[in-house]
Amino acid sequence: MLHKAEAAEQRQREGALTGWYGEADASQTLYLTQGKGTVLEVKVGPYKPEPGDATAYPWRDPEGNLHTMEMPTYYISDMKGAKENLGNYLHKSHHLYIRNCLAGTNPIIRKTFDKACHYASLSNAS
Repeated sequence: MLHKAEAAEQRQREGALTGWYGEADASQTLYLTQGKGTVLEVKVGPYKPEPGDATAYPWRDPEGNLHTMEMPTYYISDMKGAKENLGNYLHKSHHLYIRNCLAGTNPIIRKTFDKACHYASLSNAS
C-alpha cells in the first residue's frame, strides 16, 4: 500500500493529476503566512480526488463539537521547489517565531533564548 504522498506522486507521473478540465499545467503559486511577516511560496495545481482521498479538515472546538471544513483539492506540483522554499522560510522565520512565542514572558527567559540562538548561529549547531 502506498503512502498518500507516494500515491499522489505516482498519479502525477501517470498523468492523473491534471487540472479540472484536463489542462496540463493549471498550477498557481500560493503565498502562505502565519501573520508573522515571513511568506512561504508553494506551487500547487488542482486535481480530481479519487475515492478515499481526504478533502476536508476536521477539528473540535473547545466544547468538543466536531466540525469539518471542505478544502480545495490541490497538490504540491513542485516538491523540489517547495522543499527549498520551506528551508528558506524556516531559516528566515525561526527567530521571529520564537520571539512571538516568548512575548510577554519573563525577560530572563527571552534573554536565555536570545543567547541560545546566537550561540547556535555561531557554532552552526542544528
